[in-house]
Amino acid sequence: MRKFILLAAGVLLSVGTLAACVGGPPPPPPTDPHDVLTVGDSVSFSLGCALGDPGEIAGIPPGSCPSTPDYSTHNDWVGACTMTPGTLSLYNGGTAGAPNCNSVPAGSRNLTWQDEANFFVPRVVVINTAGWEIQDRFFSFSQPPDGQWGANNQFFNNIAAQYTNQLFNAINAFRSSPRDPVVLIANAPYIDPPQPLPAPGSVPAGVECSWWEPNDGGPPVSQGPDCTGDSTPGSGGQWRSPTGNTSYRSSHGKLDQLNAMINQVKSQYFGGDPKVQVFNFKKHFNGTNNDYNDYVCPPPNDFNVTPDPLTHNCAITNPSPGVVPAILARAPDKGHLSPAGTTDILKPYLDQCVRSKLGLGGGVPASCT
Repeated sequence: MRKFILLAAGVLLSVGTLAACVGGPPPPPPTDPHDVLTVGDSVSFSLGCALGDPGEIAGIPPGSCPSTPDYSTHNDWVGACTMTPGTLSLYNGGTAGAPNCNSVPAGSRNLTWQDEANFFVPRVVVINTAGWEIQDRFFSFSQPPDGQWGANNQFFNNIAAQYTNQLFNAINAFRSSPRDPVVLIANAPYIDPPQPLPAPGSVPAGVECSWWEPNDGGPPVSQGPDCTGDSTPGSGGQWRSPTGNTSYRSSHGKLDQLNAMINQVKSQYFGGDPKVQVFNFKKHFNGTNNDYNDYVCPPPNDFNVTPDPLTHNCAITNPSPGVVPAILARAPDKGHLSPAGTTDILKPYLDQCVRSKLGLGGGVPASCT
C-alpha cells in the first residue's frame, strides 16, 4: 500500500509539473474526506466503533459498528500506543520504546496524526489515550523511572509536562487542519485489570506480562497466570515493583492526574476556544461512586444510579420508576469496553455530542460534558 501511495504521489508530481509548465495550478493533495476522525490507543477503538467504524481490525462481526446515515467516521486507533515519549518500564522487568500514537506513522496508510488530519479532512476529531499513557517510563534512565504518574514529586512533574506538551501539540495540529475541526479530548474512565497482560503463552517471549495497572488501593494479587515467580497453586503472584525500587501506585490515582492534565490543557491553553472540548467519557462508567465498575445502569441513569452489587439491578426513576438490569459494560480484561458498553452506554452520549458539533443535533442538547 505504501508503494502504491508513493507511486501515486510520483504521478501527481509529474502532472503538477506539467500543469505548472502550461500555467495551470498544481493539483490539490489526495484526500478521503470523513466527517469524524477518531485517534488513540486500543480503548479508542470503542469511540470510533460507537461512531460507526471499526477501523483496521479483523474479526469484528458484521453490524458490530453500524455506520450512521448522516455522517461518516474514520477510526484510526492503534493498540498500546501513547502520546508521551520515553522508554517504558514494563511490568515484566524489561523496557521498550514508547509506541507513539501521533508522531510515528502507523496503519496501512503509514500516516501521522498530522497526515491524517490533512488526508481525512475531518470536521470533528476525537482523541483518547490512557492505558499505556500512565505506565512508568524513563526519560534519562535515572533510577527509579523519572516519569511517573500517581505520585506528587519531580517524577510526576516530568511526565505531566511531557504529556501536556504532546496533547497541546496534537490539538493544535488538528485545529489547523483544512476544515477547522472541533477537537474532543476524551478523558479516561477507571480501569482494573485483574492480572498482568498479555498472558504467558499468548505472545512471543519477552512481551508477556508487560502491563498491569490495577485500581486497588494497595498491591493486589493477580487473578490470572503466574507472572511474578509465585509458585502458590492458583496464584498469579502479588504485584511487585518492575524495577525493584518503585512503590505501588494505583491506576485510580494515575488516571485522576491524567484527567486533571487534560482539563488543565483545555482551560490554560484553549479556554477561549469553543472548538476544543473535553468529552466526559469517565462520567458514564465511573458512576455515582466515582470508582471502577463492571456493571453500569442504562442511560440516562448511568452516572446517577449505582447498580446493586449482588443482583446488578438498577432502581431507577427516569424515564419511569422501576427496576431494570444493569449492563455489563466492561470487557473481561476490565480495561476495554464490552460490545454492550460501547453501543448501549458510550454511543448514545458520544453520538449526540458529535452530532451537535456537526450541526445535526436536531434540537437535542449535546451531552459532551
